[in-house]
Amino acid sequence: MSPATLRVSACALLIACLGPACGCSHDGGSSANAVSDPNAASTHDGDGSHGHGATSPATATATEARPGAHAVPPAPEVGGDSGLQSVETSIGATLAVPSRWRVEQPSNSMRIAQVVVPGPDLTQDGAADDDSGAADAEAILVVSYFGRTGGGPVQANLDRWRSQFEQSEADREHDRVDTRQVPAGKAHVMHLLGRFVAPVMPGTTGNHDESGWRMFAAILETSQGNLFFKCTGPAATLDAAQPDFDRMLESLRVP
Repeated sequence: MSPATLRVSACALLIACLGPACGCSHDGGSSANAVSDPNAASTHDGDGSHGHGATSPATATATEARPGAHAVPPAPEVGGDSGLQSVETSIGATLAVPSRWRVEQPSNSMRIAQVVVPGPDLTQDGAADDDSGAADAEAILVVSYFGRTGGGPVQANLDRWRSQFEQSEADREHDRVDTRQVPAGKAHVMHLLGRFVAPVMPGTTGNHDESGWRMFAAILETSQGNLFFKCTGPAATLDAAQPDFDRMLESLRVP
């Protein structure tokens, strides 16, 4: 056998022996022993696990969900026998108040809702009888909005509202501020009792002078910015209306 023939035979034998070790097959594909490519595409899921290729719909849903996210419950039913009516504000927010509360046109452009809260002894039709003094027992609820970033810090507003009352030590025992979560956002709710001495109109010199009054006020931090709720009137009226005020805050929905 010639030297050339020996060299060709040796090469063929060497290729046959080394082929499986180098990961080559006769059809050009990778063998089961091929080394994994460290640059192969892979994904890192939000829960710390590793996956390859596209994330499954179930995994995508789980990883995209915000921590602590929860579904907003439907707004309460209004009309009919519910005893509630819907108040639609100029910014598209809605809230539910008792049917016997009297919805009015807001008296200035900063107010997005204005409602009269009748005294506890007022008739169901909401009509005030001046001879009985029912009008004097009414409270007023206003909802204000100053844009997404307007209205000032929460604590500054709470302090300003507190300054609108002259209080005895006994009155201060009724003061409190509660922070709670409602469907529309975080609510800071203030309760005050005493002599109401706020300006009749902002920037004027005339002041209220109403003893034995209460204030329910709230600042709601919503997706549209802060909404400011302020209800003032005789203590007896607000005491009776407190459950309705709390339900109203729960009913608020913003677009």
